[in-house]
Amino acid sequence: MKNIKAIIIAVLLGITVFSVYKYIASVKENNDLSANIRQLNTDVKALENEKSGLVKDLNQEKELNSALSQENTGLKDNLNQTQAKLAQMETDFRASQKTNEDLDSQISLVKVENTVLRDQIQGLELGINQAKADKEQLQARLSSIAELKKAIKELRQKARLAKKQVQERIETKERIILGNNGYLIKDGKPTNNTVRIEVEPLPGS
Repeated sequence: MKNIKAIIIAVLLGITVFSVYKYIASVKENNDLSANIRQLNTDVKALENEKSGLVKDLNQEKELNSALSQENTGLKDNLNQTQAKLAQMETDFRASQKTNEDLDSQISLVKVENTVLRDQIQGLELGINQAKADKEQLQARLSSIAELKKAIKELRQKARLAKKQVQERIETKERIILGNNGYLIKDGKPTNNTVRIEVEPLPGS
């Protein structure tokens, strides 16, 4: 009987020890699990915080990309406008060059015309000076009776000389049309046109 009781006690003691051991092991495991759970919760919170930060960074990145996209669009528009302005400026520059070339040509022409005009003016001035000199000389000659008579004599001589030259021309023409009854000759053949020559004495002859 005693042996049975001892065995029972031993079994019960073993069960108790095993139960205590299991309990202690369970408590330890529970504590470990709790610690792990707390660590996991901490990690989860950290991950959530990191996620929030990443989401915030992502949103900021999206906003930045949107702003950069808008800025890029604005830069493209500005670039297109600048290119259009440059093209217009190039067109205006070429037009200005053409205008300048035309102006240079006109200026060169005006310079040539001015040179010709200056030459003409100088010629006119020389003519005017000569005319003034002739007028002064004529006035000086006509200021005296002797010079006046001399001038009249010279005019009469010139008139007789002119009359003689006219007469010689008439005789020359008469010799040319002699034998053609007064018909004019063109290209070696008589035409239907005739000429009549009348000679009138010069005044004062």
